[in-house]
Amino acid sequence: MEVLEGLIAAPYRSDLKDRGLGPGFLMQQSRILESATRRYLATIREIARARKLRATAPQVQVNTQINVKECPY
Repeated sequence: MEVLEGLIAAPYRSDLKDRGLGPGFLMQQSRILESATRRYLATIREIARARKLRATAPQVQVNTQINVKECPY
């Protein structure tokens, strides 16, 4: 997110002479940032959900017993 915001803000630097920032460019950058923000928040939400499920899941213990019977041969 921070990298995207930095890339979007780069053309606004005061030492750049030819900016060429039209409304189409600004709308495209806005959509890219909005999409990235949505994916970022969805990822955080899923991580929190997975942690909550893991914390409430019962602990499972598996015990295996193998009986060996002598072969009559």
